[in-house]
Amino acid sequence: MRHRTVLSIVLAAVTVAAGALIVSRRSSAPPDPAIVSEALVAAPVASPPVSPVDVVGARRAAVMAVRRTGEVVAAGMFHRRDLVAEFATAGFAPRLAATTGEQINGFLLETGLHDADTPALAVTEVPVTATAEATESGVRVLVWSVVVMVVPSSSVAREVWRTVTVDVVDVDGRWLVDGWSSVPGPAPSPLPDAAFGDVTTVRDRLAWDPAAVGVG
Repeated sequence: MRHRTVLSIVLAAVTVAAGALIVSRRSSAPPDPAIVSEALVAAPVASPPVSPVDVVGARRAAVMAVRRTGEVVAAGMFHRRDLVAEFATAGFAPRLAATTGEQINGFLLETGLHDADTPALAVTEVPVTATAEATESGVRVLVWSVVVMVVPSSSVAREVWRTVTVDVVDVDGRWLVDGWSSVPGPAPSPLPDAAFGDVTTVRDRLAWDPAAVGVG
């Protein structure tokens, strides 16, 4: 009876030792690749920080582009595209240069001055106010401005109020124009007894340096 008890104890000890050895071998075995792969897939991936859109800078670039209308008109048909390329994207600059010429010709046609020499025009566009908002591709800026034009063959100067929609995109750290459209108005009504300046006086004023030194 005593020999059986001792044998039972020995067998029990051997069983425990074998179990411990199996557990030890399992714990030291390399992890299952499938389990590791699933764990990596399930782990959340940190998103890179999103830089805020420089709406203020984009608004300033759009307003300055509108302000250069007179310069673009004076450049003439052959040099206009090169000038526009300074503030517009490579893909949009040719279209904007062509659109500017078409708008000037359309204005002259509406005022009965279609025979006027375009390079001889004196044109300035003054932005009055502007608002901007970020879009999926960049920033859209609406600029309310007044255009003053002097045609040599006319006895009076002309003014046009319009709202210009300018789409700008960031290209290598620079805001460039990539879309441009305009609609007339809104135009304030002049005073009932307002006196219009003659073309010579207005042309003289247009030759002065711009009063605005910055873009608000």
